[in-house]
This record gives sequence, C-alpha cells and structure tokens, in this order.
Amino acid sequence: MDELDAFLARTKARTFNDRAAAISRTVLGARTSLISPLGRTRRVIECTAVLASGRRLDVIESIIRKHVVPLDSRPPSADVLRQARDLRARAESLVRAFCCASPADQIKLLPNTRGAAASLYLIQTLRLDDRAAWTPGPRPVVFVSDMHVVDVVRWHAAAARVVAIPPRPDGQSLDTNFLEREVQSAAVAQAPLLVGWFSASAPALSGIAVDLSPAVRTMHMYGGFACVEYTGLTAFAAVDMSAPYAPDAAICAPSRLVGGAGAADVLIMSSALEAGAQPGGEPQDVHGASLVEAARYGMAVRVTQWLGPQDMAQRTHAIAEHVGSVLRAHPQIKLVGDAPSAPRLPVFALEVLAPQPSDEIGLVPRVLHPDVVATVLSDMFGIQTRVDLGSSVLYLLLDPFMTDRDISTVLRAVSWVAWHGWRLLPYYRVHPTTEMWSVRFTPATMHALSSRTPPSPRLRLAPSSRSPTKPAPTAATHTPVDTDADMDDARALRHATRLAHRVDLVVARCGFTMLAELHAGTARWYMHPADAAALVRAGRAVIPLLDRDESKQCVVH
Repeated sequence: MDELDAFLARTKARTFNDRAAAISRTVLGARTSLISPLGRTRRVIECTAVLASGRRLDVIESIIRKHVVPLDSRPPSADVLRQARDLRARAESLVRAFCCASPADQIKLLPNTRGAAASLYLIQTLRLDDRAAWTPGPRPVVFVSDMHVVDVVRWHAAAARVVAIPPRPDGQSLDTNFLEREVQSAAVAQAPLLVGWFSASAPALSGIAVDLSPAVRTMHMYGGFACVEYTGLTAFAAVDMSAPYAPDAAICAPSRLVGGAGAADVLIMSSALEAGAQPGGEPQDVHGASLVEAARYGMAVRVTQWLGPQDMAQRTHAIAEHVGSVLRAHPQIKLVGDAPSAPRLPVFALEVLAPQPSDEIGLVPRVLHPDVVATVLSDMFGIQTRVDLGSSVLYLLLDPFMTDRDISTVLRAVSWVAWHGWRLLPYYRVHPTTEMWSVRFTPATMHALSSRTPPSPRLRLAPSSRSPTKPAPTAATHTPVDTDADMDDARALRHATRLAHRVDLVVARCGFTMLAELHAGTARWYMHPADAAALVRAGRAVIPLLDRDESKQCVVH
C-alpha cells in the first residue's frame, strides 16, 4: 500500500482530467489494437468493462506480484499472520472511510462472487435459512425488488415469505405506496422479522438512477431492516452509511472499480442489524476473502479516493447528459427505459431501428439485431459493446476515464451505424437458430472491397470458411497503435463508408444466397441481410451516405 501511495504522490496531476489520464496510462491493455475481419487493424475502445469488471492497473498488479502473492504463499507463521492481519485491517479502514461507516458498523471482506457470498452471509446471519428457528408462529417477511436469478432461488428456498415490490411506472423508484401497505400488513400480523432487500443495480442496465431512500424510510418506520445491493453501482457512486436514510446493510462489488478486477466483495452491516439477528446465526458456509482479494480492494479504493469521488461523479453525470442528448435526438436510435428528465448514469440500452420496406409501412418497425450492431461497431471501428444473452438491446457504457476524443469517436460511430448500418448487412450472415453473425467473406476480400481503389467487377468474393454457429474471436494484439488516433478513426469511417457504397456488388453476386438463408429462418423481429438486399435493389436510400458532419471528417475516394 505504501508503494501505491508513493506512485500516486509522484503523479503530479492537479485536475481530474490529469489524474484520470495518469491512471488510464497504467491500465493493462489500454492501447491494444485488434485485427478485424476486414483485414485491417483497429484501435480498441472499451465500452463494456465496468458493467462486468473493472480494469486492471499495472501498478497494482506489480505490487501484488512483488509483495502480496509471496506473503500469501508462505506457510502461516507468526510473522506472516501479523502481516496479513495488518494488510486486512488497513483495507477495512479504507473501506470504513470510503463508505462513511461508523466504528460500530461491521465490515466483512468476502470472496469475489459479485454479491452472492455477501447475500448468503446476510441470510445466514439473520437465520432466514433455518426454518426450525421460526416455527411455530408467523414467518419472517422479506420485501424484494429486482434481483439476480440466484437471489430469487435463494430467497424462495429460505424460511421467509417473499413479497415482490414493483417499480413505479417511471422506473425511478419503487412503488412505496405498495411497499408501505405490505409492510404495514405484515407488521399487523406480527411477523417476527421484516427485511427489505432492494437492488440499486438497476442503473447498470437502464442508466436511470433509482432513489431507494423512501423504501429504506418505510422499512425503518415499521421497525424493519433495509438491505441494499450496490454491486452494479459501485463504479459510479460511493455508499454513504452516514446518510439520514442509509440502509442497515450494504453489499458492494469493488471489482467494478478501476484497478479492482478480482477484488473482494464487501458487506457493511450496521450495529442495529447485528443486534437484531437471532443468536446462533453465525454463517457456516461463507469464508472470508483471500489476502490477494483484500489487497486488491484496498488499493482500488485508494486509487478512487485519490481520483476524487465528487469529481468522478461530476464527470459521470456530464458524460451521461451529453451522450443521452445526442442519442435521444437521433431518429434511428431508440433508448430503452429512457426518462429524459431523470438523473442518469452513462449506461444506455439502445435499439437501432431499421428502414421499413414499402409493404410494411405502418407495421411495428423492425430493428437491427443488437449482435450485428455490436459486430459492426467492433469490426469497423474497434468499439467494444455488450449484448446480454437473450436481450434485444445493445448496452453502451462510457466511463468517466474516457477522453472527450474517444467519446466523440463512439458517438460518431454509433450515429453512422444507426444511419447506414443496414447497408452493411449483406456483408454478414446469421445462423437461423443461434442468431450469431459473422462476416460472409474472407479478410482479403473485405480488404479489397474497402480499399481506396474501386474493386474490379471481376473480383472474386471468396467466402469465409468460418461457421456462423461458432464465430472465431477477433484476433487481438497488444502492440500499441502507432498511428494518430484521430487519423485511425477517420480511416475506419472511410473504410465503412466505402463498403456501404459498394454493397451493390455483393447484392448482385450473393442475393440468391441471402434469400435462401432467409427462407431457412423463422419469424424475425430484426432486419435480415435479404431485406437489406431488397432495399438496395430497389434503390432505397432514404438518407445520404454521408451527412454534413461526417463529410467534414471523411471523404470517400
């Protein structure tokens, strides 16, 4: 920890942008490039990391390799135990200061399970897994909001009666009127324990900030406890256990913090909750975090403190407001669960609308499949986004460490794909059952089609040997991109625009193949390459290939 403090002290940065740039330079893989299926190298721009895990920092990994791993590998002698105890105590003190926890609050560092171990610890602490402890007599009642499927199964297997609390129509908070009626009814029935189990992680999916203070206040009003899960929100907002309506227990996942990948989960319990637990509720199935996990969390919190949580929050909301206004104004982009007047985070769930054929005007408009949008953004621009399994939306995350130039590049690329991405569908094929998308041609063919020299009409369109059922991962290299980033982004836009212009050649050669693939499919809610080919044949170009802003930055040769 002292070595990290020395590194931060040597970094002479006065503003948040300077501090963020200094940390970004130490992110492992920050300047990687990828070789796309177009046979060209693209600069990678990550728009996914914080949703699943934070980025690793070279300085933290170096400290762990040199100091923590050797200590964790030694036999448990008196000296080793003393050093490990000191390291854990320092990490817990950083957590206590970071979350404004009082000295009476209990802090547990648990294994990195994204909140699963912490929720199990709480259930066992309250003896909600022991049915014999609550019989005979009324059962405890647990009021839950949105939660992970693992928690759903765990709660329904517990001894408590579970009551689901719906959100309000605007999605900004829970239906507190419904919650109060249910809590009051349970209190009148003399339920021995009332627990509110609420999730503050909804902004990690919709971006809309959820206010849980009314729900916490309702639970406290009737003598209940409120437990809040912040695992999806840890990277955006710090937990304040000293707030007037702070929860009785908070679960955090610092693995979302910059430098915190692989860090321990944290459970903070107030003294009131610990006093209200029944005797004999000591967890038996939950072990503490390893020394490496505890060290990662302590150093990730230290970096976050050095960056300045308030400055990070201001930067986060500024990005969210700017990006939201740009995406909201685009006629081909639909923000799912959007509330323009609500405070939000820079997490956007979006759909890209597809142009409608003339025989479908007035029907529900089709959209571009989120997987093909993510694939095009990666192949053409190097932008990495996320599509959850079974979801029909694309998740775009812009963290506060992104530069203004990268944010502008992402918005320009997303806008381009929303306008012209459907013209690139003939270059791709989709499997009818798995709905996986892959490039139809070899990298050499795609390279020729996107080059400055117009392709010969006799160009052989060599099919790719890659099966769309198991698309091979895009080749990646950790060699830094030597070219200027602005030039690289402008070049990527030129290549994509050339492909959109030259799609007629692909349609003329492979149109019947696309029709055969369409007939092999089933009912669709997304645009198929055959649909795009039909619009190209009909001369459908309801919008210019280059709008005014793009023409200033990219001219097709």
